[in-house]
Amino acid sequence: MSFDIRNGRLEEKSLTIEPPQERISEEHEAASSLRAALEKAIEIRLTKTSGIAFSGGIDSTFLAALAKNIDPSISLYAVGLPDSHDLAQAQRAAGIAGMEDSLKTHLLSPEEIEAGIPDVIYSTESTDPMKIAIGLPLYFVAKTAKGDGKRVLLTGQGADELFGGYSRHEGLLEQGPEMLDRAIYSDLKNISTINLERDDMVTMANSVELRVPFLDQEVIKTGLSISPELKVLKRDSLYIRKYILRKAADGLLPSELLWKEKKAIQYGTGVQKVLDRLAREAGFSKREGNHIEKYLKQVAANEGFDFIFR
Repeated sequence: MSFDIRNGRLEEKSLTIEPPQERISEEHEAASSLRAALEKAIEIRLTKTSGIAFSGGIDSTFLAALAKNIDPSISLYAVGLPDSHDLAQAQRAAGIAGMEDSLKTHLLSPEEIEAGIPDVIYSTESTDPMKIAIGLPLYFVAKTAKGDGKRVLLTGQGADELFGGYSRHEGLLEQGPEMLDRAIYSDLKNISTINLERDDMVTMANSVELRVPFLDQEVIKTGLSISPELKVLKRDSLYIRKYILRKAADGLLPSELLWKEKKAIQYGTGVQKVLDRLAREAGFSKREGNHIEKYLKQVAANEGFDFIFR
């Protein structure tokens, strides 16, 4: 199935996830078809009040480069603690790609993150540590974009699921291409409840609409038709995840950006370290386990959020 965000609501479209009748195994054809589908998906989602959540990784940088060809005034938004990996990478990627004037950054402070935790817990109705740690940076990206007059935020959500971007996908390829294929179908079927609802909730907490070009119906259809061996490529003993996505961006982005890996957002922005410190300072021992979850539940209880007791 395919997903998109319209008017702040997650909507499911009628595309069944089934193995395609024909597979694209030729690299150039796959890259060309993917780039064309993604460019069209971005074009129909751009408005004059659109911005892009930007981390400097291949997903957001490819989106940004394609979007700039359509709308040269497109703005990119990045957040993180001072000297954080994601801010440095976003600034470097924007500079290399010639989009430094489009990038708008917001320096987070531990105090700002702490103050935002209740809003993210409330909007997601969750005290799950991973959900909150990933939701917080996007919450602040949306807040920054809203302060800049934006009402729509494009993200790279779905690229990892569709093109084999997780480390576990490497092991699945070792078990056989059909195992990787099966995992990708499963990831896409579950992406709504696992990731998209969280992202939609935290952006809508700032009255910003989330749009996801990688989960456009035609992009998914094209992505599923591409042979799994082009998604996770093994050369000697090394793996290149999202290989065909990187090849689709070849010629648009310099090679320095095409092959660079990035950290998960909660680590790259520094949010995870702040949550860890806040939990320990609140008296929860890391050695006893689940210290961040215990802290988040305490915050929810102090705020009177009754959903944690359901």
